[in-house]
Amino acid sequence: MNTAIEVAKNVKGVLAREGWTYSQAAEALGMSVITFSRRMSGKYSFTVAELQTLADALGVTYSSLVEIPERRNQ
Repeated sequence: MNTAIEVAKNVKGVLAREGWTYSQAAEALGMSVITFSRRMSGKYSFTVAELQTLADALGVTYSSLVEIPERRNQ
């Protein structure tokens, strides 16, 4: 799985935990819901600045949005 998708999964989990919608997150980032949805699909990556802004708005750490669990060789 690519990094953009992994980060989007983290963002989705935090949004759900905090009770935020895509619309609220997009507004916090100053972007359209369509643009935010493209980021969430992994089609486009979030920028560091966008992730920091979102983390601040959600009241969570930046690392909670970007940490990717270690992959184990199977």
